[in-house]
Amino acid sequence: KALDQSEGFDRIIFNFPHTGCGIKDTHKNNALHQELLRKFLKSAVKLMKNPSGEIHVTLKKGEPYESWNFPACVREHGALRLKNSTDFYTDLYEGYRHRRTLGAQSIEENDGGPAANADVKSSGARTYIAVLKETEVDAVTSSSSR
Repeated sequence: KALDQSEGFDRIIFNFPHTGCGIKDTHKNNALHQELLRKFLKSAVKLMKNPSGEIHVTLKKGEPYESWNFPACVREHGALRLKNSTDFYTDLYEGYRHRRTLGAQSIEENDGGPAANADVKSSGARTYIAVLKETEVDAVTSSSSR
């Protein structure tokens, strides 16, 4: 069953997206992750409850994550714009434990223990907030008021 607008979400959050594919070729790896982000944005827009909703995506700072170029994925979507971005702090979320995909050095790290949060803290992370462009908000608002 498809969600109708009243069943959607005000905020859709995807922290640390990763395919876990382990591709060593940097260009192929970046392209695959950009595809993941573009498809996520396409799906997320359909699940937004109202035109003022937000889509949050958090990525680690540094490579390869910056090469995924999330701001460009937002621009390519067409109906979205980047509202802002902010640093991500694990300490603000009580009980938060970062989970890694491939390459974990220990069971504790792979299970989301303190070492995993240390990984995010050492490299840093950024949360990007995407919203509908004003023209898209106007279109959604006028069509829903008919």
